[in-house]
Amino acid sequence: MNRRNFLVNSGIVGAGLLGAGSGVSAALHSGTALEFASNLKLEEKPVAFTVPPLPYSFDALEPYIDAKTMEIHHDKHHGAYVTT
Repeated sequence: MNRRNFLVNSGIVGAGLLGAGSGVSAALHSGTALEFASNLKLEEKPVAFTVPPLPYSFDALEPYIDAKTMEIHHDKHHGAYVTT
């Protein structure tokens, strides 16, 4: 599909959506969205983030990256994103 065909087809689809505006609007404003929002409960305390452990040992990439670099990168670098 080239750019011209894409733009023509997008215009046709857009015009069809505008023509069906009242039906689409009614479907979007149904009560299900309100019911869904009322079921959401926000936690009162913030949830702490954690750095998941590596699924492999620090020295698994040893020929290319040494274990100490992996340990520093995982524990310190990624750890800095979750500590305050």
